[in-house]
Amino acid sequence: MGRVSRILDHETSTDFVDLNCGCPIDVVCDRGSGSALLRKHNKLLDIVNTMANNLRSRQLTVKLRTGWDDKTPSTHKLVPLLQKASKGRIAAIFIHGRSRTQRYAKLANWEYVLQAAQSQDPSLPRIPIIGNGDILSWEDWHSHQRLLESHLRDEDPEAVGLCSCAMLARGALIKPWLPTEIKESRHVDMAASQRLDMLKMFWCVLS
Repeated sequence: MGRVSRILDHETSTDFVDLNCGCPIDVVCDRGSGSALLRKHNKLLDIVNTMANNLRSRQLTVKLRTGWDDKTPSTHKLVPLLQKASKGRIAAIFIHGRSRTQRYAKLANWEYVLQAAQSQDPSLPRIPIIGNGDILSWEDWHSHQRLLESHLRDEDPEAVGLCSCAMLARGALIKPWLPTEIKESRHVDMAASQRLDMLKMFWCVLS
């Protein structure tokens, strides 16, 4: 990962580089990558340190899940380790509220996302924690916001490291206009031709 991060830093132009430790796919995990790193904290910390040292011109972010399985969540233990090791070099941590073995089954555990954010050491610079999972509509967005607000009570989300934003994943793949729905708190009914035009636009950007 050291060589890869140096190449990315010198040969590419991006706003940030994300270390994805959330991928649950077998072919990835069987090689010790993706969510397999959630069981190898020391290796993950070494990778983060190496990448952070080599990425001089852009930010580093890290994507996690709640842990390897839902019976033994571990990310609340990993987050403070990353906080201590990062020394301010991790711009954000994304947490998908499911374990690796859950993949995309059951509902994402947003309460655990909050727990992981609150696990940070208040004496060190906090890393912004951004939650992810099951935001498929503007109603989902608002329900997750209300859930977190109710658990925080009088605490400021930013004060515990939890961002008031969220990461969109499958929802944005299904409906690329989902950010508009969230912003305007309404369902957007697009004609088939409009949907096709939007997909063509995204394809042109990616290609």
